[in-house]
Amino acid sequence: MTFMNLRAPSGHKLCRFLRCKEMYYTVEADLERARSDPKAAFEGKIFWCDRTHKVDGPDASACGAEECRPGRSCYDA
Repeated sequence: MTFMNLRAPSGHKLCRFLRCKEMYYTVEADLERARSDPKAAFEGKIFWCDRTHKVDGPDASACGAEECRPGRSCYDA
């Protein structure tokens, strides 16, 4: 399991273009904590979109674990 495979705290699957630096480096303790408390895994993270390479997605709205959800015009699972 990697950080990219986690679900958002509300349970939806993350957009495949959502990024944060913790997705590129994790330690087992971080993943274990995320499994037990999904909300903690996303607190204080700075997210960006891999499509735009900015903190806003293609729809000009902010990126984040809760923001990038199914139903958003640019969401891609």
